[in-house]
Amino acid sequence: MARAADILDEWSLKAHIVTTIHNYEPHEIENYERLYRLVYQASDGIVHLGEASRDWFFDRYDFASEKRHAIIPHGNYSCFPDDVTDVEARKRLDISPREFVCLCFGELRHHRERALLIRAFEGLSGWRNKMVIAGGGEIPSPSRRSFQYWRIKYDPRLRIHDEWIPGEAVQLYLRAADVVVIPRKDVLNSGSVALGFTFGRIVVGPDDGVIGEVLRKTGNPTYEPGNAQALTEALEMVRASDLQKEEQNKAYAMEVMGWEDVASDHVKIYKKLM
Repeated sequence: MARAADILDEWSLKAHIVTTIHNYEPHEIENYERLYRLVYQASDGIVHLGEASRDWFFDRYDFASEKRHAIIPHGNYSCFPDDVTDVEARKRLDISPREFVCLCFGELRHHRERALLIRAFEGLSGWRNKMVIAGGGEIPSPSRRSFQYWRIKYDPRLRIHDEWIPGEAVQLYLRAADVVVIPRKDVLNSGSVALGFTFGRIVVGPDDGVIGEVLRKTGNPTYEPGNAQALTEALEMVRASDLQKEEQNKAYAMEVMGWEDVASDHVKIYKKLM
């Protein structure tokens, strides 16, 4: 910790420090409070991805008013190719056009996230449902969770691709999905919101932090964090209703999350600090 403080002191003599708030806490590090506070105290500027982040910061840190704050949305994922149709994507992934496909894209960082997804999925009515977990989500060892291991491995309605998804293949999963699901709990932001919106998909996520803020603002469904039944109900609402959010979500990603504006807003806070 002393070494980190020395480095920050050295940096502050030569430059202004700007920190972007991504999470309430790190994913895999314990006893992080002192480090986070040290970095935030040394920062001249704080970038938030939404109003909820700024409100949380002011509630938590007594020195918040001493910093310059900027709210800059998460950038979109227009860097990925998007030239495959929904029909072609399902054909290439061997998914029936009649299935209701729920996609969780990205690493599952805790077993409770996987359990939440499976419980919520099992609560869906009908049998033409598929849950795809892509880009992460290690299957539990059979020696530790034998039943769940075989349950996930051989249930045809559950598909896990725990290997890295190449950039050119990302569009296949997004285009094949009916809805993007975020199973996080106690998390401030998620790139899955921007990712789903970029490909014009409805996104369902926890009503927490900036995730809940953006989804509520755009009319996408939210659920009580950690509540499998509430997640099931949100997914049922997507399937049963005629939510016309695809074009609106795409437009939000291109206009509000466009990189020209995101970059320009970052330049503005740098100039103000200088």
